[in-house]
Amino acid sequence: MRRYIDSVREIATILVRDHGKQVTFVSTCQGVPEYAHDDSKTARKIVAELDPEIARNVSVDASFHTPEQLMALVKGFDFVVATRMHMMIMSLCVGTPVLPIAYEFKTKEVAKRIGVADLLLDIDTVTPPEAAEKLGRFVGKLEDYRRTILQAVLEEHASAMSAAELLKPLMAKASAQIARDVGKRGEQYPARLGEDRHKDEGKPVVEA
Repeated sequence: MRRYIDSVREIATILVRDHGKQVTFVSTCQGVPEYAHDDSKTARKIVAELDPEIARNVSVDASFHTPEQLMALVKGFDFVVATRMHMMIMSLCVGTPVLPIAYEFKTKEVAKRIGVADLLLDIDTVTPPEAAEKLGRFVGKLEDYRRTILQAVLEEHASAMSAAELLKPLMAKASAQIARDVGKRGEQYPARLGEDRHKDEGKPVVEA
């Protein structure tokens, strides 16, 4: 955790000092008291250790945001440095490039599929020098990565939607079977009602 905090602090420092950026910490895991995680607490620890002149250009958004709100927010960012996989995915959905920090294998797999495996930072091994080096490569070729990532996302979308054609016959078959089952039950109800017409006439009958 110490190396992770130092590495993210290094990233924030470089973005402000060398690139004149404003940095915002925001997460998919915050703002819900009942939830086990609050990433804004970690963000505040990182910001507290920044040099004052750097910290003036860094903010922590600790509020809860719906997925739609988060996507609208990151759509206006130059890029996202993402530790949470869902933040990575939502950023990609709106065309915002992502520099990933992986804490689980799923993030590594997404990074491979979108063409940024060479930039991946592993939370278990990341160091400030490595973070600085990969950030430099990412920012230096940002437009190239933007095009690569966008093309990969469009291909993933097409692949996912292609499953719809395979599912249509199955869904049609299932719908037809449900309709037949409902029809059979419907034919039984009048017969049952006829047989039971004079039984317990004072009691309402509810068929579930």
